[in-house]
Amino acid sequence: MNFTHQAHLEMLIALVEHQVDFLVVGGYAVIYRLNFEEAFKQRQPLMVKQHEVPFLHLNDLIVSKLVTNRLKDQADVEQLMKVKRSENK
Repeated sequence: MNFTHQAHLEMLIALVEHQVDFLVVGGYAVIYRLNFEEAFKQRQPLMVKQHEVPFLHLNDLIVSKLVTNRLKDQADVEQLMKVKRSENK
């Protein structure tokens, strides 16, 4: 993942430094149909400027987008499924 916008990078580093476990983006206070404890166990780390930043596992992200079912989420799911298929090769 390439973070080119300085503000995004600074936000991710601040979240790690403050030990934020999950951040829901897009105005949704709850990720429906996801169990927090299970999603937390399956989180995937990504190194950003020597900081490990946890992200939802791809499967959990797909589920959360399927449940919200907005047009943007439907398009995102198509792209995420391509990523998932390429990882399974």
